[in-house]
Amino acid sequence: DLPIRLFVGEVTKTIIENNETSSTETQTAYLYAHMDFSVAYNKDQVIAATVSPGNPIALELDFHEQSLKIRFTYSARWESTGYPYAERQRRLEN
Repeated sequence: DLPIRLFVGEVTKTIIENNETSSTETQTAYLYAHMDFSVAYNKDQVIAATVSPGNPIALELDFHEQSLKIRFTYSARWESTGYPYAERQRRLEN
């Protein structure tokens, strides 16, 4: 097994200065709707896999009252490598 870790979204904070003594903070949640997979292989064996998120979609933080339709997409690249299968776990240690 090769672990793959990534964030599926993020929350950003924006602070707006109203005047010298007060400010307003807003938060926006983003969901990544695209995943870009890259798979390295040696002959018929998978050596490594990575995934990068993209296409962030802004969500309202009170979306629990709404029905959301989001189109998710992905892309995949297969890349040949000479890295030996027996040593693939070493790549995870670096």
